[in-house]
Amino acid sequence: VEGTDAAGNQVAMQTSTDTDGRFAFLMPFGTYEVMEVCPDGWRQSHPWTRGACGAGVWDDLTINASVESVSDLNFGNFRVGTLTGAKWEDADRDGEWGEQEAGVSGWEIQLSGVDAFGNQVRGSTRTGADGSYEFSVPYGSYSIEEVCSGGWLQTFPTPAGPCGANAWNELVLGPEVETIEGLDFGNYRVGVLSGRKWNDTDRDGQKDSDESWIRDWPITLAGQDADGNAIEQSTSTDENGDFFFTVPFGTYEVKEVCSSGWMQSFPVTEGACGSGTWPGVEVSLGRENWTGFDFGNYLSLPVLILEKRTNGEDADIPE
Repeated sequence: VEGTDAAGNQVAMQTSTDTDGRFAFLMPFGTYEVMEVCPDGWRQSHPWTRGACGAGVWDDLTINASVESVSDLNFGNFRVGTLTGAKWEDADRDGEWGEQEAGVSGWEIQLSGVDAFGNQVRGSTRTGADGSYEFSVPYGSYSIEEVCSGGWLQTFPTPAGPCGANAWNELVLGPEVETIEGLDFGNYRVGVLSGRKWNDTDRDGQKDSDESWIRDWPITLAGQDADGNAIEQSTSTDENGDFFFTVPFGTYEVKEVCSSGWMQSFPVTEGACGSGTWPGVEVSLGRENWTGFDFGNYLSLPVLILEKRTNGEDADIPE
């Protein structure tokens, strides 16, 4: 307790609660403030609802000849545990935080679960400058997940997959386990390369409104990521002729896999199917999507050779 007595003198006293949790001060007349001194691992529920331990105090308490006793200055608290982790950019995509890899700041991390009494608990925070984050929550069982942004994939926790594919689940806090550390998330940046495939019936290298998209056509990608690792992928066009590749930063070439009887009109005009590719496509920071890697094709017509013969002998055919 701290304050001033009726004569204006500063007064400060300290005590501890007894076995029943009670405390009392014998004070000279004056005006005072009563506060709790908090140990680690506790939060306050009264007089400040779910605040930091010590956030709520009892102030402007006046004791004089008319008011000689002030009671019910209670404090409610509950134990909390700590869940900590970090978010890093896994540039080499190996699922391990390398010495040269940096934390990612400002990334949203969410918590959900139930406390020891079955009450729903939810929370959200953002990673700090070094990529770290922390939740202080009542004893209970929780899950932690990252909130994903476009242009990232996840490498940790394993198995690797889309950003947000894996969370930390069944994190149980209690008297025996008050802190769980190492709840990290590893991600790497990616770009999306996309294009379309159409049947260029008039062979002019341009998609016209009456020309249809081609589905189920194989498209391949090959190249190197920013670290020089070889990257190869293959896909097929969908029902709208669309295809896309999700790749780490690097340089790539996009090709179509050709079927017999087809010619190419785009990106190479009047060429053999597959003669035109999209080489040297650089996927780098600053963009998430690289589009327009289209292919136009048409069915080649059979060539008929006509000969005119007279009585089994060759004859001239007038031009």
